[in-house]
Amino acid sequence: MAWVGVDDALYIHAQIVVPSQGVRDPSQLTASIRSVEQGYWSTLFEMAVAYAHHVAETQCFVDGNKRTALAIMQTFLLWNGRKLTGQEPLAEFMMKISAHEPLANRVADLVSWLGEDEAVDQE
Repeated sequence: MAWVGVDDALYIHAQIVVPSQGVRDPSQLTASIRSVEQGYWSTLFEMAVAYAHHVAETQCFVDGNKRTALAIMQTFLLWNGRKLTGQEPLAEFMMKISAHEPLANRVADLVSWLGEDEAVDQE
């Protein structure tokens, strides 16, 4: 499993938001990125949704949180041999991702936007 690390997230953000205004809360960014690796999610798309949700929801960066969250999600999928296959507009998807309600309550709905999913071994 190829995980997106904090340094990767910072690099992705710097490529998207030029000039970058930086990180609002470094500890929150670290928690958002590392929380995905804790083993709660069982499929790649669930993990990808979790990355996007945590980064977008916590507003770790001064600007570009949803754009960075989307790019982190896409990077995670790409590094693990998958890509988005859903037909829904990504801007609408990101607005749903950043809704202020617990992710566990709506992960199945969000994953269905992305396309076909399958369980993975996290090792």
